[in-house]
Amino acid sequence: MISLDLVIPTYNRPDLLAFTLASVAQANLPSDMALRVIVADNNSTPEKQKANKAAIAKSALANVVYLLESRQGRSWALNTGIQACTADYVGFVDDDEKIDANWLETIAVYLREGRIDYIGGPCKPDWAAQAPNWLPVHVGKYRGVLGWIEQSSTARPFDDFDGNLCGGNCVIRRSALLEVGSFSTMVGRSSNNLMVGEDDELQRKLRAHGKLGMYDPALIIYHLIPVQRMTRKYHIRWAFWSGVSNGVRLNWMPAEPVAKLFGLPRYRFSQGIYGLLRWMRKLLSPAEKAKAESFAGLLDTIYLCGTIYGKHFFRQPKDASKI
Repeated sequence: MISLDLVIPTYNRPDLLAFTLASVAQANLPSDMALRVIVADNNSTPEKQKANKAAIAKSALANVVYLLESRQGRSWALNTGIQACTADYVGFVDDDEKIDANWLETIAVYLREGRIDYIGGPCKPDWAAQAPNWLPVHVGKYRGVLGWIEQSSTARPFDDFDGNLCGGNCVIRRSALLEVGSFSTMVGRSSNNLMVGEDDELQRKLRAHGKLGMYDPALIIYHLIPVQRMTRKYHIRWAFWSGVSNGVRLNWMPAEPVAKLFGLPRYRFSQGIYGLLRWMRKLLSPAEKAKAESFAGLLDTIYLCGTIYGKHFFRQPKDASKI
């Protein structure tokens, strides 16, 4: 038998958790796979905790474990889930995602072979409403704000291209996680901010330890995109906190062999300044494409501001869960 523990972090979203659990129950389970689901509740309110447990009880899954992590932050919940894992491999999906019917079967192919240490795949959009024309995704930019990640049309090793592991759709050998460490609690989303980067940081450590990763476009999840994400306010917050996360990580990541300015890669300043000019130039254009390009330019500038703040001014408290 091949064994997989699937960790689902959740926070105050019992309805979406039920949606995710249903997709796992309905997926094709290989006959030689032992599957266990671990729901890591990231300090939901008492009322939502009860609702999460009710969603688990109503699901068609036979083997589900519920854990409560009181320290606020997605990384804390993920790490608590990992600590409870005993299977050879650990999978991760978020509580606003639906796995494809063939998700488990795609994973099983790699697990049977046993050569790959981690596997990732695309996160495709599941639109809750029609996307506004000003969204930067219409000009191929800032898909990450919406959780829309597609990196290759063919299966290929991560080392063969500049692909990023998505923590909402991946499977990692448990022994590799024990060797490199879990998700960084210095970055990652909490209830008070939209920091990111815990997935990239984990992949950086996996690569540094020589672990072999594969991106497979057949490993599909569908990420719900609610109307709340399709707003300018959300995009601006995301760009700023994504920049903060990048700035924080620059303090411990290996330095890029590029020209620096104030401790940051100089090309970041070029992108931010050019983005500001692009925003100003196309701000009043009536063309829908121009509106998307203009707003993407503004996000480039906000991302730069966040990076500067994260690199030089943001100080993580001793207890990172208090962010």
